[in-house]
Amino acid sequence: MAKYCSNCGAELAHESKFCTSCGANFEGKTAETTQTGYQIQQPSQPRVYTPTGQPSRKSNKKLIAVLAIIVVAIVVIAAMILILFVGGSSSKFVGTWNVISSSGSTMPTGSTMTFEGNGDLKATYENSSMTIGKWSVEGSTLCIQASSSISGSGPSKACVSYSFSDDGRTLRISPPTGSGSDQPLILSKQ
Repeated sequence: MAKYCSNCGAELAHESKFCTSCGANFEGKTAETTQTGYQIQQPSQPRVYTPTGQPSRKSNKKLIAVLAIIVVAIVVIAAMILILFVGGSSSKFVGTWNVISSSGSTMPTGSTMTFEGNGDLKATYENSSMTIGKWSVEGSTLCIQASSSISGSGPSKACVSYSFSDDGRTLRISPPTGSGSDQPLILSKQ
């Protein structure tokens, strides 16, 4: 009586441990046959084999898709970390700051400065608030474009050096060159 592969139905050589057609391994088992020589079909998952033993193109596409998803996830997480924890130099400024030391500055101690995300710079003192101009970071300097109502003669722009300390909660703004003051304006974030 002939024996047949229980995986693909191909006829097997006597005492065969592998199917020469599909490569199924019988590990000491023999293929099942009926008295008529027909195979008893067993439900099984379809298998994909290539002649060289290489993974099929279908599994390569799945692997590439999974790797692409992993790479995209890593890039998104890295971008979120940079934005949330490192932030751009401009994002560190956004918010309301209390003036804690203002020697030589026109901003009195106890007033606040608000750097808005849209570039507006507002000052508040004794419940009176006004927009004093626009702010931006240019390279390593903080630039303030005073509005004409503040400068009196049209918009004027001053760029000054700055530094953060206390994990970004304290901002030290150096006085503009030629201002006659050597005392920085020191702000504390609310």
